[in-house]
Amino acid sequence: VYYEHKQRQETKEFKEIYKERAAQERKNGEMKNFHGLDRAEGYGLRSVSSQTKLTAIAVNLKRIAKIISST
Repeated sequence: VYYEHKQRQETKEFKEIYKERAAQERKNGEMKNFHGLDRAEGYGLRSVSSQTKLTAIAVNLKRIAKIISST
């Protein structure tokens, strides 16, 4: 099983998919480590969903501000 998985990792398709995933994981890591998504602030799915959406908005606003300030 390990050998088959290792062979699959060497394919071009896998590398393209992994490249896209790696870019998304960086943003998830930023939200977790620097914006409080490592721990839920409230109880329940509704509260956690709200926290996640607000965190995503904050990260996007930060990104927009960086783009605007560089021009």
